[in-house]
Amino acid sequence: MPLRCLRNNSMVSVDKDHLMFSRNIKSITLTFPPTVPVASEAPSLSLTPPLTPPPSAGDVMTGVCFVGLWNVRALQGFVLAPLFFYLVLGTAFLLTGFVSLFRIRTIMKHDGTKTDKLERFMVRIGVFSVLYTVPATVLVACLFYEQARHDEWMVAWQREKCASREEPWVTYNINCPPGVDRDTPLAKPDFIFFMVKYLSTLVVGITSGFWVWSGKTLAVWKNCYNRCLGRRTESYV
Repeated sequence: MPLRCLRNNSMVSVDKDHLMFSRNIKSITLTFPPTVPVASEAPSLSLTPPLTPPPSAGDVMTGVCFVGLWNVRALQGFVLAPLFFYLVLGTAFLLTGFVSLFRIRTIMKHDGTKTDKLERFMVRIGVFSVLYTVPATVLVACLFYEQARHDEWMVAWQREKCASREEPWVTYNINCPPGVDRDTPLAKPDFIFFMVKYLSTLVVGITSGFWVWSGKTLAVWKNCYNRCLGRRTESYV
């Protein structure tokens, strides 16, 4: 039977199963308390060095400032290494969280408590994890491939443009790369490679937006808007 209590002159309906589910979820969040400051401060600290002028430059295709476009060392140190580290660390925390959720689910079943809400929560986290981890892994793989072929791509571009008789390359007077024969086959980047790279970069943010902008988020913003206008709102647990 649902319990009913009066809080701030508003009726709050609380279900026993919901209380048990909330307590179990809180126990998960209390298991790793240092993860909150690490998750918020680590990206801020890793963002500061790339903002200096030498590593950052404008992308030729998109016009967006990016790090390591012309410098492989900057790409490896400021982009590839942090992304790879955060991907491995996030996957480790994700697997640890799933183990904890399965343990809580087993305990709740032994206690005779319903696990429907917990299972829906697990499915939601699983879907989000797949939609977030797969594009992040593809992006890291693209960056690995880019840093491995960057020098060869640049030599191929320089050899092609130095022999061009069209503007603006004639005005720029680009020198041909020394020691490279015109008949030597050199690899060139495919256009689809950059499309996959940009898509993987954007999909991660889109997936995060779907996770954040849920019905509960809209309800919180609605309550905040009503409080700013001085309206009276009912709170539900």
